[in-house]
Amino acid sequence: MFDLVADIERYHEFLPFWTHARITHREGDVLTVTQGINFGILQLDFESRAELHRPEQVRVSSSTGPFRQLLIDWRFTPDPQGGCVVKLAVSLDMRSPLLEAASGRLLDLLTHDIFRRFHIRAAVLYGA
Repeated sequence: MFDLVADIERYHEFLPFWTHARITHREGDVLTVTQGINFGILQLDFESRAELHRPEQVRVSSSTGPFRQLLIDWRFTPDPQGGCVVKLAVSLDMRSPLLEAASGRLLDLLTHDIFRRFHIRAAVLYGA
């Protein structure tokens, strides 16, 4: 699961609203990524910093584009019965008051949808 989440440049293959993600700089386990998300009339382009702490955490942050602050924190802990327990926490603060007003509901929808799509992608790639 860590590898799946860390493979940011392939998000567009299974997250339909992710239009692109490209690693522009890599320094050890810290990546600078330019990416875009499209919600129909709303296109968000931004740069993020992804910190890869193998195998327990992927932490993504941004304060560019529409975000005053974006934090995405993936945590992976071994499950004693096999596999791993995956936790996803997302918080954001938007620059635009209009986007900020809509972000609460959007954040709930996106977090659940992203988590579900990663689960499906893992099953396709690695089996049930």
